[in-house]
Amino acid sequence: MKKELLTVDNMRNDLVSVFEYKSDTSSEKRLVYIVPFLLAAILVGILMKNPWPAIAILTVPVYHTVRFISEKREEKAQKIKMTDMLKNGELAVSEEVLSHIAEEEIYEPHLGRRRVRTTRTVTVFYFESGASWRMPEGYHYGWSKTYGMSSTGLENTSVAGNTFYYVTAKQSYGTAYIYNTKFFELKGFNVS
Repeated sequence: MKKELLTVDNMRNDLVSVFEYKSDTSSEKRLVYIVPFLLAAILVGILMKNPWPAIAILTVPVYHTVRFISEKREEKAQKIKMTDMLKNGELAVSEEVLSHIAEEEIYEPHLGRRRVRTTRTVTVFYFESGASWRMPEGYHYGWSKTYGMSSTGLENTSVAGNTFYYVTAKQSYGTAYIYNTKFFELKGFNVS
């Protein structure tokens, strides 16, 4: 099996995608509140001669519009900060031996700033050193010409005893990514 070369740029792009996944907010769901309440305010304003009920209804879409804009700005600022940090080379790479993979039910209060669906099942890779990696949903190694795979593919090709490159951003509050050494080779980077 031929190994593919793993570059620092590939690692940075994967870490940015993990960061984006972790900071995912459901601000788009605010649009569900904006449109109907805006239409209701217009309809009430047309049908009633008193403008105060329409103004009262209008407060809901105005609030959600302001929150939507502020959340999008915050997400953009966080992404720029993370990307800048990664461009400055703040990466740490270690070799870790996979102990086991487990599916766990986790509790995330206010997931996506909502109170609905606060628990979900995630796949966690555990390593013999005590390190762990929570696999984000989606497609992995999209930059790879040979080894791009889904979450299921990543889980199915990883067995206990495999050695992984465990890449972390030094100041990112746990943002990490893993690369199986049977698929990827890292050159020109200090591995601890």
